Amino acid sequence: MDDLLEHFLIEGRDLVAQGQADLAALARNPADARAIDGAFRAVHTLKGSVGLFDMAPAETLLHAAEDMLERARKGVSALDADMVARLVATLDQTDRWIDALERGEPIVATAPQETPGTDTAPEAEWAGALYATARLAGDAVPRTAFRYTPDADCFFRGDDPLAIVAAVPDLLALTASPLAGAWPALDGFEPFQCVTRLEGLSAAPVAAVRAAFRLVSDQVELAAVTPRAASVTAAESSAASTTSLRVDPARIDTLGDDLGELVVAANALAPLAARLERIDAAAALEVRTAQARIGRSVAALLRTVSAVRMVPLEPTLRRLPRLVREIAEQLGKTVRFDMRGQATEVDRQIAEGLFEPLLHLVRNAIDHGIEAAPARAAAGKPAEGTLSLGVAREGGQVIVTLGDDGAGIDPVRIRATAVARGLIDAEAAQALSDAQAIRLIFRPGFSTAAAVTGVSGRGVGMDAALAAIERLRGTIEIDSAPGAGTRFRLRLPAHAITTRILVVEAGGDRYGVPLDQIVETVRVAVDDLRPLGTGTAVVLRDRTVPVLDLATLLGGASGGGGTRLLVTEADGAPVAVRIDGFGERIDTLVRPASGVLAAVPGVSGTTLTGGGDVLLVLDLPELLA
Repeated sequence: MDDLLEHFLIEGRDLVAQGQADLAALARNPADARAIDGAFRAVHTLKGSVGLFDMAPAETLLHAAEDMLERARKGVSALDADMVARLVATLDQTDRWIDALERGEPIVATAPQETPGTDTAPEAEWAGALYATARLAGDAVPRTAFRYTPDADCFFRGDDPLAIVAAVPDLLALTASPLAGAWPALDGFEPFQCVTRLEGLSAAPVAAVRAAFRLVSDQVELAAVTPRAASVTAAESSAASTTSLRVDPARIDTLGDDLGELVVAANALAPLAARLERIDAAAALEVRTAQARIGRSVAALLRTVSAVRMVPLEPTLRRLPRLVREIAEQLGKTVRFDMRGQATEVDRQIAEGLFEPLLHLVRNAIDHGIEAAPARAAAGKPAEGTLSLGVAREGGQVIVTLGDDGAGIDPVRIRATAVARGLIDAEAAQALSDAQAIRLIFRPGFSTAAAVTGVSGRGVGMDAALAAIERLRGTIEIDSAPGAGTRFRLRLPAHAITTRILVVEAGGDRYGVPLDQIVETVRVAVDDLRPLGTGTAVVLRDRTVPVLDLATLLGGASGGGGTRLLVTEADGAPVAVRIDGFGERIDTLVRPASGVLAAVPGVSGTTLTGGGDVLLVLDLPELLA
């Protein structure tokens, strides 16, 4: 992808997000001067940026939005709700056009917009030189360069070159130079002859600048300007080079993989020292000392590389406000969307994988959660529904909460729907708690939609959301009550280079279990394991928890007398998994399952132990599904 286009895609979406944030404030208070100024700056800069590409419809639309905000800034006309809605629609459409540009699709005007005729001028060498030497403000984006060479006798015709130049819209820079290459001596000046050439830069399009020179068009050269890095002094260049460094994300991923391998190699020193202890205690001590030093260095390097991989969630989330408006409009609903915490940083892999499940959850909230206006009025709610998204860090986890004030989830209806669709039998459905029944919405093929629409009803969505979250090693919780709305709570790891696992023993083999899938580990007496129906259960904190045997789940023979338990969650309820023994806890690189292993349920990947053995890493939620 062209560097200029890549930069624009990032900057353009940032400007859209900034403008939408200010417009959200204007929706609450159309007279908010700070929000008007902020929206104007975003639209003005965006208008200048789209002019660099074949986006004439966007330029026309943004120019109209800029005029509207400019009138509001100057107090000529006040903004009202309809105007703010039109400004929001303008940025939404611009955002769609930016998406189309990234996909390589043509930018097509949509009614009632019109695509203006092409009005450009080729870029000239003198224009590039002018731009390179100009001292512009940091946010100034020139689009047109002009070279005005007044006729020597212009004064006799009543022309005023400086007044003409002063009429150039959005003038950014102006220089004056002698026509003869050097200014004449003072006693050689002829006051009735013009000996000056005026050159300048404007943020306005070529057509607008041409209009300013319409009476002296034969004395003016115009050229389009393509923004590029202006020349700077050596000191400025040195300072600028230290502020940022663009690196291909693939190189960062490779660095993370290499670091993961280094972690595995460092883990091998501990068992080596243990074996050496039996031969030479002094040498074993030296190895442990070296291991400690290497471990500290690897830990520091891991923190550094993890920090490099951290990115704010804002680029991932900034499309959601527009999508909320589009989905709500398609369903004939009015929804206010609040978002906070989008500056929270997570690993790039988590950021890239989060949008898909969030989109499914947002669709579900608007379609099934938030009621239509008549139903909300009957329930005593405002016609406008509310959807909120919050992101926060809790230790090594990122918590993403999506809540709505809609109808909530009725467990009775969920049970009936699941039975009707053949996903569960009636007896099993009635045995579920309300919390467990609500989680049936994640079953493949589950849907309460009466008809297939462009938003839902195809039996996919929530199961895809759960699968995407679990691929990110995350979990999802639901808190809902009929009539009071629903809240989804996602827990995701903030880092993704290494995985902290617990080594366990079952059926004579060793396995790894990610610690973020373990609620707790407990040891119980044999007498604490009680028969329950055809299975086994244990009472933990006054709650009866079913107990499953890990070796049996993996298709082997039961270990029998194990009294060590891993407590995890399945469908929102605690489940204990019996194992034969606990091993060490290690940070390691888990490679995704491939080949034959990819088809084995309950296995998420493999890793190497310190002794060089391959260890299967289990996926407890999938194993218990």
